[in-house]
Amino acid sequence: MIRTSLALISLVSCAWAQQGLPDVSIFQLHEINAIGQTAEYTRMGRVELSFTEDDEAFLRSQGGRFFNLSIYNNATQNVEWVVRNALISAPNMPWLTAHQPGYEFGLSNELANGLPWTLTIYGYSLSTTPLATPTYDHIGWMTPQTETCARTGRNTDDCADATAFEYESIGPWIGTLASDPPKFGNLPVPISFLTPIDEGFDECAPAAVARSIDYMARRNGVALPLSAQSLSHLLAGYMFTTPDCGTSDDKLLSGKCNYVEFEGLPICTQMVYGWNPGTLAMVAQKLDAGCDIEVMFRGARGREGHVAMLTSITYTASGNALVGTVDDFEQGDGVASNDQHVVAVDPSGKCNNGSQIDGFLIECWGQTCDCSVSGF
Repeated sequence: MIRTSLALISLVSCAWAQQGLPDVSIFQLHEINAIGQTAEYTRMGRVELSFTEDDEAFLRSQGGRFFNLSIYNNATQNVEWVVRNALISAPNMPWLTAHQPGYEFGLSNELANGLPWTLTIYGYSLSTTPLATPTYDHIGWMTPQTETCARTGRNTDDCADATAFEYESIGPWIGTLASDPPKFGNLPVPISFLTPIDEGFDECAPAAVARSIDYMARRNGVALPLSAQSLSHLLAGYMFTTPDCGTSDDKLLSGKCNYVEFEGLPICTQMVYGWNPGTLAMVAQKLDAGCDIEVMFRGARGREGHVAMLTSITYTASGNALVGTVDDFEQGDGVASNDQHVVAVDPSGKCNNGSQIDGFLIECWGQTCDCSVSGF
């Protein structure tokens, strides 16, 4: 109890009722691996931020703030700084009230799998500059809800068999934009414009492409013959997607291009591998121009990966970036969702959640081209 009291004292040094400060919801994550096994109550968590219109107006007028979150770890009796200097800015997230950005994080290894988080004490803040140590504008406590995370569906090694469960081992979410002037690329519509999709297990790739085709068609005043949900199911066939293996990169590209050719849609598709300032500048420019882009993640264990629709990118000349995506966080639950995520990425393409960005699938409406692959 003494250590608990000291931990609480370390959280309480704050200025209350700061403008722009969001409400937060904290979740403990269950994780599904590539063959459908579930690890319950992992040491991973997720925080989602909710902004009011007044919050958004303030952040627009101020040019943005850095978000920081600390949590009291009941198992270790320590305060852990789990989200560090996440840049929240009007250029980066132009519709905060609809966006509800989310950040995944991990508590220290001493907290074993299988231990539910009960009463969780937390503190968070918005600062004008990146922090070297955390400070707090609000202190609160809650019993976290749970969410099930299935970040699988991109096959990166010929569907090798997984025989045992290994859950992702991630640490704190650490922003990387403190010293480099950022540039921005954003989807030119609010997140609420996108049609939610209920992704089947390992069907992230067809769902991401269906979400994107539906977005581009509606934005250009074209009615597709299928709903976004039905299109996702159809594309899973075109891409030879399976619940055991997901979708390989070559089938992702060929399946998408075969569907576009069959329907006669004016979409040019390119698969671009690599992570470098030139590629990031191209991706930002095309995202601003209304093209759709899928991000191709490789899992931390190298086997399974993930595909998600890009919504924003904040990048620097050095290759550091914040990447915002949308997907259905809980695959196979029967609920159509547009869940938001932001990962911090270093100059090598490694993400703070342990994954790696291998490249992008770029799709532009109003153009035609031969489907191509570049950047190996």
